[in-house]
Amino acid sequence: MPLPKKIVLLAAIDNSPLARPILLKTAELARRSNGEVVVLHVIRTDDPEGLQHLKQQTRRYLADIRYQFITATGPVPEAIIHTAQAYRANEIVMGKRRYQALDEILIGSVSQGVLENSSLPIILIEGGKN
Repeated sequence: MPLPKKIVLLAAIDNSPLARPILLKTAELARRSNGEVVVLHVIRTDDPEGLQHLKQQTRRYLADIRYQFITATGPVPEAIIHTAQAYRANEIVMGKRRYQALDEILIGSVSQGVLENSSLPIILIEGGKN
């Protein structure tokens, strides 16, 4: 009998209020599938306190789950896709900010870039309007 395939979820977080719901949804999915989580933060500014806060949140919400916290630099959509491929993620969980413009709701550029360029399933956690 073949071994069951290991489920790997990639949680892409930043210092926004979306980090908490992204981590909570990822934790829920990982518990259901006995999966592992790769938490990715793409560094865009030097913010050691913000990074430490994200690590603390990750420890709190993923305490009972196998996880790795990693950082990357560079363009955010590309870093998310590259990390998902490198860790053989099965799904990406990330936030989406909504923008109200000309009576249309537009998806944020990072989530749009990942949606357009990744072949993996993506779960978008919605944030408020900006």
